[in-house]
Amino acid sequence: MQYPSSGVVSRTKHIQISNKFFLIRHFKKRFQKSKKAVVLFSGFSVKGYEDERLKTLARAIASAGFNVYLPAIEDIENRNITTRIVEDMVQCINYVANKKKFNKKEKIAILAPSFSGSLAQIAATDERIRNKISAICAIGSYSSIEHCLQFILTGEDIDDYGRNILIKNILSFTDLEYQEEIHHLLSVAVQDNGLKRSTPQLPIELAKVNETCKRLWHKIQEDKKFRMQLLEEASLYKQEISIWKKELDVIVKTNSCIAPTFLLHGKDDKVISAQESVLLHNSRLQNNLPSTLLLTSLLDHGDTSLALKNWKEILMLSKFFSQFFKLA
Repeated sequence: MQYPSSGVVSRTKHIQISNKFFLIRHFKKRFQKSKKAVVLFSGFSVKGYEDERLKTLARAIASAGFNVYLPAIEDIENRNITTRIVEDMVQCINYVANKKKFNKKEKIAILAPSFSGSLAQIAATDERIRNKISAICAIGSYSSIEHCLQFILTGEDIDDYGRNILIKNILSFTDLEYQEEIHHLLSVAVQDNGLKRSTPQLPIELAKVNETCKRLWHKIQEDKKFRMQLLEEASLYKQEISIWKKELDVIVKTNSCIAPTFLLHGKDDKVISAQESVLLHNSRLQNNLPSTLLLTSLLDHGDTSLALKNWKEILMLSKFFSQFFKLA
Protein backbone atom coordinates (compact mmCIF):
# COMPACT_ATOMS: atom_id res chain seq x y z
CA MET A 1 0.00 0.00 0.00
CA GLN A 2 1.20 3.53 -0.81
CA TYR A 3 0.53 6.71 1.17
CA PRO A 4 1.03 9.52 -1.40
CA SER A 5 1.03 12.40 1.07
CA SER A 6 4.08 11.09 2.92
CA GLY A 7 5.80 9.11 0.17
CA VAL A 8 5.63 6.08 2.47
CA VAL A 9 4.80 2.62 1.17
CA SER A 10 3.97 -0.49 3.16
CA ARG A 11 4.07 -4.19 2.43
CA THR A 12 2.73 -7.06 4.51
CA LYS A 13 4.49 -10.42 4.48
CA HIS A 14 3.82 -13.82 6.00
CA ILE A 15 7.07 -15.06 7.49
CA GLN A 16 8.06 -18.30 9.18
CA ILE A 17 10.40 -18.23 12.17
CA SER A 18 11.27 -21.65 13.54
CA ASN A 19 7.88 -23.42 13.60
CA LYS A 20 5.68 -20.31 13.86
CA PHE A 21 4.16 -18.00 11.28
CA PHE A 22 3.95 -14.23 11.71
CA LEU A 23 2.52 -11.32 9.80
CA ILE A 24 4.93 -8.43 9.56
CA ARG A 25 4.20 -5.07 7.94
CA HIS A 26 7.14 -3.08 6.56
CA PHE A 27 6.87 0.70 6.16
CA LYS A 28 9.49 2.72 4.28
CA LYS A 29 9.86 5.77 2.06
CA ARG A 30 9.38 5.00 -1.60
CA PHE A 31 12.67 4.59 -3.52
CA GLN A 32 14.72 5.09 -0.34
CA LYS A 33 17.14 2.40 0.79
CA SER A 34 17.50 3.41 4.40
CA LYS A 35 19.58 1.23 6.71
CA LYS A 36 17.96 2.46 9.93
CA ALA A 37 15.26 0.26 11.40
CA VAL A 38 12.65 0.38 14.16
CA VAL A 39 10.61 -2.61 15.30
CA LEU A 40 7.23 -1.31 16.48
CA PHE A 41 5.01 -3.57 18.58
CA SER A 42 1.31 -3.01 19.09
CA GLY A 43 -0.25 -2.71 22.53
CA PHE A 44 -3.19 -4.69 23.88
CA SER A 45 -5.69 -2.64 21.88
CA VAL A 46 -8.85 -4.11 20.37
CA LYS A 47 -7.58 -3.52 16.84
CA GLY A 48 -4.10 -4.85 17.59
CA TYR A 49 -1.56 -4.27 14.87
CA GLU A 50 -4.34 -2.97 12.58
CA ASP A 51 -4.86 0.02 14.90
CA GLU A 52 -4.84 3.17 12.76
CA ARG A 53 -2.97 5.08 15.49
CA LEU A 54 -0.15 2.57 15.18
CA LYS A 55 -0.10 2.79 11.40
CA THR A 56 -0.01 6.58 11.60
CA LEU A 57 2.96 6.36 13.97
CA ALA A 58 4.70 3.86 11.69
CA ARG A 59 4.21 6.11 8.65
CA ALA A 60 5.51 9.13 10.56
CA ILE A 61 8.66 7.27 11.61
CA ALA A 62 9.15 5.88 8.09
CA SER A 63 8.77 9.35 6.57
CA ALA A 64 11.80 10.39 8.64
CA GLY A 65 13.90 7.80 6.80
CA PHE A 66 13.51 4.67 8.92
CA ASN A 67 12.45 1.17 7.99
CA VAL A 68 9.58 0.35 10.35
CA TYR A 69 8.59 -3.26 11.00
CA LEU A 70 5.25 -3.94 12.66
CA PRO A 71 4.81 -7.62 13.60
CA ALA A 72 1.52 -9.19 14.63
CA ILE A 73 2.08 -11.21 17.82
CA GLU A 74 -0.80 -13.69 18.30
CA ASP A 75 -1.12 -13.38 22.07
CA ILE A 76 -1.00 -9.58 21.89
CA GLU A 77 -3.68 -9.61 19.18
CA ASN A 78 -5.84 -11.77 21.46
CA ARG A 79 -4.91 -9.72 24.56
CA ASN A 80 -3.60 -12.80 26.35
CA ILE A 81 -0.94 -12.24 29.02
CA THR A 82 1.67 -14.96 28.44
CA THR A 83 5.43 -15.43 28.57
CA ARG A 84 5.21 -16.61 24.95
CA ILE A 85 4.96 -12.97 23.91
CA VAL A 86 8.54 -12.32 25.05
CA GLU A 87 9.88 -15.22 22.98
CA ASP A 88 7.84 -14.13 19.94
CA MET A 89 9.26 -10.62 20.27
CA VAL A 90 12.79 -11.98 20.45
CA GLN A 91 12.18 -14.08 17.34
CA CYS A 92 10.77 -11.13 15.37
CA ILE A 93 13.53 -8.73 16.42
CA ASN A 94 16.21 -11.30 15.62
CA TYR A 95 14.63 -12.00 12.25
CA VAL A 96 14.61 -8.34 11.27
CA ALA A 97 18.16 -7.81 12.55
CA ASN A 98 19.54 -10.79 10.64
CA LYS A 99 17.77 -10.35 7.31
CA LYS A 100 19.95 -8.24 5.04
CA LYS A 101 17.05 -7.62 2.69
CA PHE A 102 15.24 -6.03 5.64
CA ASN A 103 18.01 -4.17 7.39
CA LYS A 104 21.71 -3.78 6.65
CA LYS A 105 22.47 -2.01 9.89
CA GLU A 106 23.71 -4.14 12.77
CA LYS A 107 21.51 -2.58 15.46
CA ILE A 108 17.83 -1.75 15.48
CA ALA A 109 15.54 0.24 17.77
CA ILE A 110 12.40 -0.97 19.56
CA LEU A 111 9.27 1.06 20.29
CA ALA A 112 6.25 -0.36 22.10
CA PRO A 113 3.34 0.92 24.19
CA SER A 114 1.78 -0.24 27.45
CA PHE A 115 2.11 -3.88 28.49
CA SER A 116 3.95 -4.64 25.25
CA GLY A 117 6.51 -1.97 26.13
CA SER A 118 7.32 -3.84 29.32
CA LEU A 119 7.60 -7.20 27.59
CA ALA A 120 9.78 -5.69 24.85
CA GLN A 121 12.23 -4.53 27.52
CA ILE A 122 12.39 -8.07 28.88
CA ALA A 123 12.87 -9.42 25.36
CA ALA A 124 15.79 -7.02 24.89
CA THR A 125 17.73 -8.83 27.62
CA ASP A 126 17.81 -12.07 25.61
CA GLU A 127 21.39 -12.87 24.65
CA ARG A 128 20.35 -13.58 21.06
CA ILE A 129 19.47 -9.92 20.50
CA ARG A 130 20.77 -7.83 23.43
CA ASN A 131 23.77 -6.61 21.43
CA LYS A 132 21.68 -5.88 18.34
CA ILE A 133 19.51 -3.18 19.92
CA SER A 134 20.40 0.49 19.66
CA ALA A 135 17.64 1.91 21.90
CA ILE A 136 14.25 1.09 23.42
CA CYS A 137 11.26 3.39 23.86
CA ALA A 138 8.47 2.16 26.13
CA ILE A 139 5.30 4.23 26.41
CA GLY A 140 3.08 3.80 29.48
CA SER A 141 4.72 0.54 30.56
CA TYR A 142 4.87 -1.15 33.96
CA SER A 143 7.97 -2.10 35.93
CA SER A 144 6.71 -4.20 38.87
CA ILE A 145 4.15 -6.80 37.80
CA GLU A 146 2.79 -7.15 41.34
CA HIS A 147 2.36 -3.41 41.77
CA CYS A 148 0.73 -3.22 38.36
CA LEU A 149 -1.76 -6.02 39.08
CA GLN A 150 -2.76 -4.47 42.39
CA PHE A 151 -3.11 -0.97 40.89
CA ILE A 152 -5.37 -2.19 38.09
CA LEU A 153 -7.53 -4.39 40.31
CA THR A 154 -7.92 -2.07 43.31
CA GLY A 155 -7.13 1.46 42.16
CA GLU A 156 -9.75 4.19 42.15
CA ASP A 157 -10.91 5.75 38.88
CA ILE A 158 -9.18 3.08 36.78
CA ASP A 159 -10.15 2.75 33.13
CA ASP A 160 -12.21 -0.43 32.88
CA TYR A 161 -10.56 -1.39 29.57
CA GLY A 162 -7.28 -2.52 31.12
CA ARG A 163 -9.05 -3.87 34.20
CA ASN A 164 -11.40 -6.08 32.19
CA ILE A 165 -8.54 -7.44 30.08
CA LEU A 166 -6.66 -8.37 33.23
CA ILE A 167 -9.73 -9.93 34.88
CA LYS A 168 -10.40 -11.95 31.73
CA ASN A 169 -6.88 -13.37 31.93
CA ILE A 170 -7.13 -14.11 35.64
CA LEU A 171 -10.50 -15.83 35.43
CA SER A 172 -9.03 -18.51 33.20
CA PHE A 173 -7.07 -19.71 36.23
CA THR A 174 -9.98 -19.82 38.69
CA ASP A 175 -12.97 -22.06 39.30
CA LEU A 176 -15.45 -19.18 39.16
CA GLU A 177 -19.00 -20.07 38.19
CA TYR A 178 -20.40 -18.90 34.86
CA GLN A 179 -16.92 -18.78 33.29
CA GLU A 180 -18.22 -18.82 29.72
CA GLU A 181 -20.82 -16.11 30.32
CA ILE A 182 -18.48 -13.82 32.26
CA HIS A 183 -15.73 -14.24 29.68
CA HIS A 184 -18.18 -13.23 26.98
CA LEU A 185 -19.36 -10.18 28.93
CA LEU A 186 -15.77 -9.11 29.56
CA SER A 187 -14.99 -9.42 25.85
CA VAL A 188 -18.03 -7.31 24.95
CA ALA A 189 -17.11 -4.67 27.56
CA VAL A 190 -13.55 -4.49 26.18
CA GLN A 191 -14.89 -4.12 22.63
CA ASP A 192 -17.34 -1.40 23.70
CA ASN A 193 -14.54 0.59 25.32
CA GLY A 194 -11.81 -0.07 22.76
CA LEU A 195 -13.98 0.58 19.72
CA LYS A 196 -15.75 3.51 21.45
CA ARG A 197 -19.08 2.17 20.31
CA SER A 198 -21.82 4.80 20.19
CA THR A 199 -24.30 2.11 21.19
CA PRO A 200 -22.69 -0.19 23.79
CA GLN A 201 -23.51 -3.88 23.37
CA LEU A 202 -22.87 -4.82 27.01
CA PRO A 203 -26.41 -3.98 28.26
CA ILE A 204 -27.87 -6.14 25.50
CA GLU A 205 -25.65 -9.10 26.35
CA LEU A 206 -26.08 -8.62 30.09
CA ALA A 207 -29.86 -8.88 29.66
CA LYS A 208 -29.41 -12.39 28.24
CA VAL A 209 -27.82 -13.94 31.36
CA ASN A 210 -29.64 -15.09 34.51
CA GLU A 211 -29.85 -13.03 37.70
CA THR A 212 -27.12 -14.97 39.52
CA CYS A 213 -24.70 -14.33 36.68
CA LYS A 214 -25.67 -10.65 36.62
CA ARG A 215 -24.95 -10.32 40.34
CA LEU A 216 -21.59 -12.00 39.81
CA TRP A 217 -20.80 -9.63 36.96
CA HIS A 218 -21.58 -6.56 39.07
CA LYS A 219 -19.57 -7.95 41.98
CA ILE A 220 -16.53 -8.36 39.72
CA GLN A 221 -16.94 -4.83 38.44
CA GLU A 222 -17.65 -3.13 41.77
CA ASP A 223 -15.91 -5.12 44.52
CA LYS A 224 -12.13 -4.64 44.53
CA LYS A 225 -11.66 -7.04 47.45
CA PHE A 226 -13.41 -9.74 45.44
CA ARG A 227 -11.14 -9.04 42.46
CA MET A 228 -8.07 -9.48 44.67
CA GLN A 229 -9.56 -12.73 46.00
CA LEU A 230 -9.79 -13.98 42.43
CA LEU A 231 -6.13 -13.11 41.89
CA GLU A 232 -5.16 -14.91 45.11
CA GLU A 233 -7.19 -17.96 44.09
CA ALA A 234 -5.52 -18.01 40.68
CA SER A 235 -2.09 -17.64 42.30
CA LEU A 236 -2.79 -20.45 44.77
CA TYR A 237 -4.09 -23.08 42.38
CA LYS A 238 -2.38 -22.31 39.08
CA GLN A 239 1.29 -21.84 38.23
CA GLU A 240 0.68 -19.26 35.52
CA ILE A 241 0.32 -16.30 37.90
CA SER A 242 3.53 -17.30 39.67
CA ILE A 243 5.21 -17.49 36.28
CA TRP A 244 3.94 -13.99 35.47
CA LYS A 245 5.44 -12.65 38.69
CA LYS A 246 8.77 -14.36 38.03
CA GLU A 247 9.22 -13.96 34.28
CA LEU A 248 7.32 -10.74 33.53
CA ASP A 249 8.70 -8.48 36.26
CA VAL A 250 10.56 -5.79 34.35
CA ILE A 251 12.49 -4.23 37.20
CA VAL A 252 14.00 -7.62 38.08
CA LYS A 253 14.47 -9.01 34.58
CA THR A 254 16.03 -5.96 32.90
CA ASN A 255 19.15 -5.48 35.01
CA SER A 256 21.05 -6.80 31.99
CA CYS A 257 19.32 -4.52 29.48
CA ILE A 258 22.25 -2.43 28.29
CA ALA A 259 20.43 -0.56 25.52
CA PRO A 260 19.56 3.08 26.26
CA THR A 261 15.97 3.03 27.50
CA PHE A 262 13.48 5.86 27.00
CA LEU A 263 10.44 5.80 29.27
CA LEU A 264 7.45 7.97 28.36
CA HIS A 265 4.36 8.03 30.56
CA GLY A 266 1.18 10.06 30.89
CA LYS A 267 1.04 11.72 34.30
CA ASP A 268 -2.59 10.74 34.80
CA ASP A 269 -2.50 7.30 33.18
CA LYS A 270 -5.60 5.43 34.40
CA VAL A 271 -4.44 1.95 33.35
CA ILE A 272 -0.78 1.77 34.41
CA SER A 273 0.44 4.27 36.99
CA ALA A 274 3.13 6.73 35.92
CA GLN A 275 5.01 5.70 39.06
CA GLU A 276 5.85 2.45 37.28
CA SER A 277 8.10 4.32 34.84
CA VAL A 278 9.57 6.42 37.67
CA LEU A 279 10.40 3.24 39.60
CA LEU A 280 12.12 1.62 36.62
CA HIS A 281 14.00 4.81 35.69
CA ASN A 282 15.40 5.15 39.22
CA SER A 283 16.34 1.47 39.31
CA ARG A 284 18.22 1.72 36.01
CA LEU A 285 20.13 4.80 37.16
CA GLN A 286 21.08 3.04 40.40
CA ASN A 287 22.45 0.17 38.32
CA ASN A 288 24.36 2.56 36.03
CA LEU A 289 22.16 1.71 33.06
CA PRO A 290 21.22 4.44 30.54
CA SER A 291 17.70 5.74 31.08
CA THR A 292 15.65 8.78 30.04
CA LEU A 293 12.28 9.53 31.62
CA LEU A 294 9.52 11.94 30.58
CA LEU A 295 6.19 12.28 32.37
CA THR A 296 3.71 14.36 30.43
CA SER A 297 0.12 15.56 30.63
CA LEU A 298 -0.10 15.24 26.83
CA LEU A 299 -0.75 11.49 27.04
CA ASP A 300 -3.25 9.24 28.69
CA HIS A 301 -3.14 5.49 28.12
CA GLY A 302 -3.28 5.31 24.34
CA ASP A 303 -4.28 8.80 23.16
CA THR A 304 -2.72 12.22 22.93
CA SER A 305 -4.05 15.66 23.80
CA LEU A 306 -2.16 18.46 22.09
CA ALA A 307 -2.95 22.14 22.54
CA LEU A 308 -0.94 25.29 22.00
CA LYS A 309 -1.19 26.13 25.70
CA ASN A 310 0.95 23.03 26.31
CA TRP A 311 3.77 24.24 24.09
CA LYS A 312 6.45 23.66 26.74
CA GLU A 313 5.42 20.03 27.12
CA ILE A 314 5.23 19.64 23.34
CA LEU A 315 8.83 20.83 23.10
CA MET A 316 9.88 18.40 25.83
CA LEU A 317 8.12 15.56 24.02
CA SER A 318 9.82 16.55 20.78
CA LYS A 319 13.21 16.56 22.50
CA PHE A 320 12.51 13.15 24.06
CA PHE A 321 11.78 11.52 20.70
CA SER A 322 14.64 13.38 19.04
CA GLN A 323 17.07 11.81 21.52
CA PHE A 324 15.58 8.36 20.97
CA PHE A 325 15.66 8.50 17.18
CA LYS A 326 19.17 9.92 17.22
CA LEU A 327 20.30 6.63 18.77
CA ALA A 328 17.98 4.45 16.67
